[in-house]
Amino acid sequence: MTSTNWVAVVAVLISFASLCLGLKNYLSIGRWAKSNKEFEMSKILYNEYLLNVLPKAFDQYALSINLIRAGREFSTTLKSFRRDIRYFKYSHREIYDSIFSSLEKIDIQITKGTQPIEFPEQKDEIIQEIANEIDNIYKAFLYDLPSDRIENYFKK
Repeated sequence: MTSTNWVAVVAVLISFASLCLGLKNYLSIGRWAKSNKEFEMSKILYNEYLLNVLPKAFDQYALSINLIRAGREFSTTLKSFRRDIRYFKYSHREIYDSIFSSLEKIDIQITKGTQPIEFPEQKDEIIQEIANEIDNIYKAFLYDLPSDRIENYFKK
């Protein structure tokens, strides 16, 4: 082989390696952009709803004497949260389904709270069921999101 042939072979190898690196970078940028979008969406939901809105709404419901009025207010808060998690319906279907299922179970418990309560234990049971479902929502955000930048943010 002549030196011209060697130069041609090396040039082809370098071009192929450059193509592979370019493709890898392109795919990495796509994953980073998706991860960044998920990070921003999750950060808003986490900071706004999971740290402030839901705990306050649940406390007001749990401490309320009139469960019908408190249930309406709590249900309105949950509907707002349900509307804001729609992004996950398309990006992480399992997380969305888990959260949505928990929200439906909470709605069922709120409906039970609007019926006449004969024993105080019934109210305690309703509140405990709601607390368990809220815990499931937190678990979905903290543990079920994929191992990417979002998980690192939440587990700090």
